[in-house]
Amino acid sequence: MNEKLLVRLKEILIDCAKKHTVIEYGQLSKALNGAIPPIKLNEPLGEVSYRCIQKGFPPLSVLVVNRDTQRPGEGFFTWVAAQMGYPDLPGSEWENFFQEQFENVINFDNWDEFLQSYQKNQGKKLTEAQNNTWIFQGNPIHFRINDYLSENANITWNLKQEHYQNKIKIGDTVYIWRSDGGQKGTGGVIAKGKITGVPFLNNDPSPYWNNTEGLELTLKVPIEIIDSLLVEGFISRQELLEHPKLKNLLILKMSNQTNYLVNKDQVTSLDELWKEKMGLSAKFNQEKFNLKLNNKGYVKGQDTPFYIITVKKFTNEEPFIYDVLLIENHQVVSSVQVSNSSSKNLFAKAKQKALELLFAHNPDVNLDDVLMIHYQVDSWIEEPRNSFSTLFNKKRLHHTIVQDLQAEKSQYPSFYKDGEVKQYYGNRYERKATNRLRAIEIHGATCMVCGFNYEEVYGEHGKDFIEVHHVKPLSTLNEAIEIDPEKDLAPVCANCHRMLHRKRDHVLSIEELKAILKK
Repeated sequence: MNEKLLVRLKEILIDCAKKHTVIEYGQLSKALNGAIPPIKLNEPLGEVSYRCIQKGFPPLSVLVVNRDTQRPGEGFFTWVAAQMGYPDLPGSEWENFFQEQFENVINFDNWDEFLQSYQKNQGKKLTEAQNNTWIFQGNPIHFRINDYLSENANITWNLKQEHYQNKIKIGDTVYIWRSDGGQKGTGGVIAKGKITGVPFLNNDPSPYWNNTEGLELTLKVPIEIIDSLLVEGFISRQELLEHPKLKNLLILKMSNQTNYLVNKDQVTSLDELWKEKMGLSAKFNQEKFNLKLNNKGYVKGQDTPFYIITVKKFTNEEPFIYDVLLIENHQVVSSVQVSNSSSKNLFAKAKQKALELLFAHNPDVNLDDVLMIHYQVDSWIEEPRNSFSTLFNKKRLHHTIVQDLQAEKSQYPSFYKDGEVKQYYGNRYERKATNRLRAIEIHGATCMVCGFNYEEVYGEHGKDFIEVHHVKPLSTLNEAIEIDPEKDLAPVCANCHRMLHRKRDHVLSIEELKAILKK
């Protein structure tokens, strides 16, 4: 990227900040004498905001807006927001985020220092500046670290040593350390990642904590996991103690902290040892796997009717592939492949695909009749029961919702035609299965008006069934909005749903209908 052009871009935006004004993409392109077309401004604007964030300044790209909306493009609310510690900023919060960052930019009074720091170093890109390497520790007694890393490609980690807050930069390397947690020999470096945003305050406890009591507002650091060796092949504590340079790692001398800055003299050795560990994983041998499969190597303890198996078929070489198998009575009855040409983080997706295969084959299967097994580096690894139970129940609920939506659609063939949304009276579900799933996860499957529960009355046939009411009826909306399942959706039975919408010109609130029932 042309550094002189970036400096000129910053000068234009800083001038806008001082004048408390925004600039449209087309206007910015003209101000740059057409050197960058409007459609290609996203990359340099992202670089400018990246540099702002690393310096602890607000993001200048908030000032560049679309002509029609007078708001920044989507990348500002996704990529830039993620660099600032908001990796999944809901659409409902975009406007507030824009207003907040706009105020921060126009009220900031030290832009000249920001610009001068780069004018002095033209030709040296910030992304080429030396990054730090960290070790972040987790204790499996308190936190389900294996589940967290295997199920998520993008994570956050507590920053307990707050004096490091200004040292942590986007692009820094992080090694994840799992302490022994009472199981000798299981401690060591189990994953490697990159810092993707600046530290931010958060008090929302992760569901992976074994006990959330006493958790408080904490600085967190967003991380993208690149590689992991959770079960076999990780860098053990003992190996580090025997290493001529790494035996002096601070975490080996003082093990009661969460965040450690790795000494520059130790970084190369740690990187080389991790690469060596990743390279030791033998290439996938299909014949060897088939032999183990035929010999039922996946059976762990008690036999079950169904096994869903993920098969990792790569080490560090592209393409990155998982095979997913569904086995019934020790016969493969269905399979699918999950692959990507650039990302290795496919484990969570492979597990989701495995459950999709299962429910497509047998939607009424019981949890106790299934085991999930992972084949990695010539080893069969059983998915922890607690983790599998959570995945199973959530995926089954999602499958049920999709089936219910399809059944409803077949009953009302004209319901979803364009232009007919305002003919809705209430006998319908939330359109997006994911919204309905989240609403039921939050509120449950019991009617919020009368307390009716379909499973209690109809048994298994009624399990997880409930209609979902829009607090603000869709018929009153002139355009699409971002749905917040917690605030905008309410599970209700069919009777109450019809009563809520009985009068088209006056849809009752949940509270109003409750009051009627009490009379």
